[in-house]
Order: sequence, then C-alpha cells, then structure tokens
Amino acid sequence: MSTADFSRVPMRASDLTLFVLACATVAASVIYLAVVYQDIPSRVPTHFNLMGDADAVGDKAMIWFGPVLMSIIIVALWIVAVINTNTGQGEHQLSERGHRTTIGLMRRMLALLALCMAAFSWESILLVSGRMEGGMWLLMSIAATIIISVVYSVRMLRVAKSEQRNTRPPRI
Repeated sequence: MSTADFSRVPMRASDLTLFVLACATVAASVIYLAVVYQDIPSRVPTHFNLMGDADAVGDKAMIWFGPVLMSIIIVALWIVAVINTNTGQGEHQLSERGHRTTIGLMRRMLALLALCMAAFSWESILLVSGRMEGGMWLLMSIAATIIISVVYSVRMLRVAKSEQRNTRPPRI
C-alpha cells in the first residue's frame, strides 16, 4: 500500500493543544519582556557557562533574541508536524497502522519540543534580565529536549523494526 493512500493523518487534539500552549507561552514571555524591558539594565549577560555564570555581556536589545528565535523554531516544528507525513521510501513503506503510529509519535515529539522551546524563551528572558539565578532550569530544559528527542526517535524506530518483522507496532 502506498503512502498516498493514507497520507492525511489528522492531528490529535492533545498534540494541537500542546502546540497552542507552546505558542501562548512564548507570546506571554514576549508580553512580559515588553512590560519589564525599561527596567532591564542597558548591558545584560548574553551567554552563560555550564555553571550558570555569565561569561559574556551585550546590549539589552539582545534579550529579544531568545523569544524571537524560539518563536521561529516553534513555527518550524508546527510546519513539519503538519506537512511531513512521509514515513517510508521505496520498498520500506509502512502499513497504514505503522504510518499512523509513526506520524502520531513524530507529532507528539515535535509538540513536546515546542513546549521546551517555549520554556527556553522564558528562561532566556529571566536569566538575562537577572530575574532568575543560575542555569539549573536551562540545563533541565536542555536535558528534557535531548531525552524527548531520543525517546521518541527510538519509539519511531521500533515501529519501523516491528513492520520489518511483520509484527504489530507498539501502542503510542
């Protein structure tokens, strides 16, 4: 069966909710930044080492970089989640069930990563503006991003492997 026969996989309401939550979180961080921007010193830390200590400073306008970059990344993740429904090439086509399972896992991973990007937006504002000390939350967000990517990638690979063995794919 070709992918074209079942290429339209509707997005789950839970994944859509995660994307909307990520967008709302980034929007809230931008609004917060606009409100407190006047109170931020003209020179702010722009880079932190692994211990959470500032090791570079720059103009306060740099504080906008985090939320803008995270907004762009979230939009890109949304576009990939909506458009990318190709799960196989050539002879490695998945069954309809495997295809839907893989697309569901990919979309959940992207939605969770979008939430991590929203957290990065807040953390960048709070760290740079001096309203949050240390980089522990930032390190936890980075770890969450890595863990989510690895766990969901492994789950998608398991679906493909189970398809190769002609067994049922694992449940989401």
